[in-house]
Amino acid sequence: MELLKTTRKYSISKLDQVVIIMLAFGLFYCQKRIFKKEEVYHLNEYYKNKTYFLKDNLTISNKEILSKGTSVKIWIESTPTIFKLKCYPSNIDREIAIGKMVTYLVNDDIRGSDFTLESIEELIDNKLTYYDPKEVTKAKTGKK
Repeated sequence: MELLKTTRKYSISKLDQVVIIMLAFGLFYCQKRIFKKEEVYHLNEYYKNKTYFLKDNLTISNKEILSKGTSVKIWIESTPTIFKLKCYPSNIDREIAIGKMVTYLVNDDIRGSDFTLESIEELIDNKLTYYDPKEVTKAKTGKK
């Protein structure tokens, strides 16, 4: 009988329950990516053969600047906290290139809004110009 009296049941107060629920929700909410990993893979496949030119100088550091008009390819990364648009020189293979940040968005800034391929295209268009070899060929031959 004495043993039963000394055994305590641990209960969680209502405040503790609310705190636990809020922490769990916060962790779940913060870990949600704008694009899932497989979506990022498909986006990168879509962009991998496209070439762009920088609209303005891209300052990487005090010693490294990619000049306006540099030919680049792009690469997208998405983490639980940030969406990154990176570029690398178009004459270097992606496997050995070091990506340079063109622009980024913090996930909290766009969470809840529809962030689509068109949104990515807008980001790209703000910093880069698409190179369409067909348009260059038409211009050289005088065809419309």
